[in-house]
Amino acid sequence: GRTHLAAGNYAMAQRHFQEAVERNEEDAPSWIGLAAAYDNLGRFDLADRAYAQAIRLSGETLEIVNNLGY
Repeated sequence: GRTHLAAGNYAMAQRHFQEAVERNEEDAPSWIGLAAAYDNLGRFDLADRAYAQAIRLSGETLEIVNNLGY
């Protein structure tokens, strides 16, 4: 997912991060990646939900707060 996100392939990134969180709901980095992919796809409602999961798992990290400000 990270490779696709960095390359601007947001739909593919979303797909890979979605698969990752479905396999392991406790994977905070994948929730953050999923949220970032949703942000770039303009799906801010879904991004907010994914960020909420990431915050639940790891607290309000600098990365999450920065991304939420985006």
